[in-house]
Amino acid sequence: MFTFGCSPVIDLDNARLFAQQFQLEEDRPTLRRIARASALCHHDLVQCLDVSRFIVRSQNDPDVQYEVVSSEDGYECHAPLIPTFAGAIDIFELKQLEKIKVETQQSQGGLYIAIVQLYDRGRDLSRAGASQDRDEVVAEWLAFSNAVRQITF
Repeated sequence: MFTFGCSPVIDLDNARLFAQQFQLEEDRPTLRRIARASALCHHDLVQCLDVSRFIVRSQNDPDVQYEVVSSEDGYECHAPLIPTFAGAIDIFELKQLEKIKVETQQSQGGLYIAIVQLYDRGRDLSRAGASQDRDEVVAEWLAFSNAVRQITF
């Protein structure tokens, strides 16, 4: 039997047992996510609302909460201070930001890596956002949203 959420640290054997129990990959990124989830549970930062919805409190600011919804397609996280693409466009227009640079390259693994750099003339400030996705347009949209978040918050 594995222990999950019983300690701020989960050992490698327990992380692997957890992955096997839930039929997850046993690669390094997955095991790291399992360890992080275990620590969040240990520190009572996760509250289960029902079978598919959870509230996760930020470790840095306990007043900030995220709603995570699980479905057959994966997880959807409704996080404050992370604008949706439509919200990012609104902020971009409202603050009269300028796009300085948009770069997209396809990696050897087939993913598109996008970097979008924005400039806020009013604050003489430039910030960039990056993202990767299998779809070139989605990668650019996510990088754009990340850049808006970086320059705004």
